Amino acid sequence: MAERRMLSKSIVNGDRFTLLSPLAAKLYVIFSVNADDDGFVDNPVLSMRQAGATQNELSELIENEFLIPFEKNVFVLSDWLVNNFIDKSKYHQTLHQEEFSKLIVNPNRTYSIVPECDQNRYADKNSQDKNSPDEGKQEKKSAEKSNEVKFSAEEGLGGGDFDMEQRRQELFELLDNA
Repeated sequence: MAERRMLSKSIVNGDRFTLLSPLAAKLYVIFSVNADDDGFVDNPVLSMRQAGATQNELSELIENEFLIPFEKNVFVLSDWLVNNFIDKSKYHQTLHQEEFSKLIVNPNRTYSIVPECDQNRYADKNSQDKNSPDEGKQEKKSAEKSNEVKFSAEEGLGGGDFDMEQRRQELFELLDNA
């Protein structure tokens, strides 16, 4: 995991950040320092103590969409990819693969949660029943018929069956072209 982190001026000089309380802003910086190479933090209590912050400041970051919460006290910084670029040779994937699989990268390089109705399209293809290869095709057809939200390369990474390694490659290509 990298030892250095960056903060983008476009984030910390923006009104959204400026309107945070001083302790919430400090907590955001501490979370940024403690995050893994994909922007995940699984030690919020440590970060809150380092910042002198309380649950109120944590809630403020969530309400203002700086953090995306998951179960088990795991959070991801929604602006992680705006703030940080990690060279492929130094990159270590997150331990939080289940949570990572629920995220998409938006065109502005921010993370969002995959909408609930589309999460099964991003599920690990290894979890599909290997005895019924047509199951994935049937789900895809029903999704097309119901006009569910579809994601393309321009709208975010993913679509179709989820493959973590392919998704990482798409992410690195997107960042290389930015």
